[in-house]
Amino acid sequence: MTKDGVFIALHDGSLKRTTDIAAHPEFAERAKIDKKGAKYWVPEDFTLAEIRSLRCRQGAAGRPKDCDGQEGIPTLLATFPAPAAPPICLFILNSAQ
Repeated sequence: MTKDGVFIALHDGSLKRTTDIAAHPEFAERAKIDKKGAKYWVPEDFTLAEIRSLRCRQGAAGRPKDCDGQEGIPTLLATFPAPAAPPICLFILNSAQ
C-alpha cells in the first residue's frame, strides 16, 4: 500500500528488485538498509504519484530484460477490476524483505 492508502500490484514488499527506483536520485534518502547492508525502498514511504514515476524491470537474474522500463506499477484495482466473478482471494503480505 502506498503512503496515501492506495493498494498497488507488486510482487515484492520492496521496490528495489522489480523497479528502477535505484535510478531515481530524488528517492535516495528514503532508502532503508537491510541486515546485509543493502539498500531497499518500501511502497509505504511513497505516494501513488511517486510510485507512478517508477518503471518495472525484470528482477530475476538470467531472465530477458527486453521489457524493462515499458510498464509502470499498476494499482490493485486496475489489476483486478471489480466486480470479479468468481470472487478472488488475495494474500496480502506486508514485508519489505
